[in-house]
Amino acid sequence: MKNRIFAIMLAAMLSLSVATTASAQGVKIIDNCDCITSSSITQAETKAQQIENEYGYYMMYSIVDTIDTETNYEYAQSVYEMNTTSDKGLILLHNITDAGYVVYSTPEAEKIFTDSVVEEMGEVYNNTETYADGVMAYLNFAETVVANAPANGEIQTNEEATEFVPVERTYPLIVDNAD
Repeated sequence: MKNRIFAIMLAAMLSLSVATTASAQGVKIIDNCDCITSSSITQAETKAQQIENEYGYYMMYSIVDTIDTETNYEYAQSVYEMNTTSDKGLILLHNITDAGYVVYSTPEAEKIFTDSVVEEMGEVYNNTETYADGVMAYLNFAETVVANAPANGEIQTNEEATEFVPVERTYPLIVDNAD
């Protein structure tokens, strides 16, 4: 009888630890300074999960008071890597003490989240009234980017876009030299 109770308790503890591990890996919105309400965090988590489900990109946001040991970029990268193994995703980290933000993108995500796209994303984030609005603006902008990305996930560079492409004309080219 003792062996059966022990086995049941062990099974319950193992299933609880597996459930805890699975839920910890799903964290997408991290507020270490209580700047965002729990309902806004839930709304942003839902949006981030929707982006992951629909497009396969793991979108994160973190807001902190201060970082003691690393640069903002290194911290953003470590937070991203602690929460997911996805090779397609990014995190926007806002450091209140530094009064700024940084974006870490995985190499796969950098194909569509180019420097100019990240700069525009930052402008969208900065033009909001609250941190909660900023998170949603960031996620909505990111969703637009991934939704409009080419099928191969790469945006053409200017060099590729200016290559000569032969075009067949159906009408003759007419030059009007009349005075």
